[in-house]
Amino acid sequence: MTPSLQRDAQARSGSAPSRSRCVGRNPKSRRLTNPLAARRLWERTDRQIADEAPWVPLVNPKAVDVLSKRTGNYHSSLQGGVLIDQLWMR
Repeated sequence: MTPSLQRDAQARSGSAPSRSRCVGRNPKSRRLTNPLAARRLWERTDRQIADEAPWVPLVNPKAVDVLSKRTGNYHSSLQGGVLIDQLWMR
């Protein structure tokens, strides 16, 4: 996650979707008198809630490197994993 997306996620996670809650009250009262208008209000409410939802990472990258006792000079990087050109074997 890039820093700007992370800041955006943190900012969004602390805010309550108050605007969506206000819109969400009307559709119930309108569903009997005007079902089409009620459906549009529910769609708008759903869209607003989805837009205000916090960002959640869906992947937690974790790598496990299995090495032999004969392996030496093991180094790893966060971007690429094992630095194969640095390894040596006995």
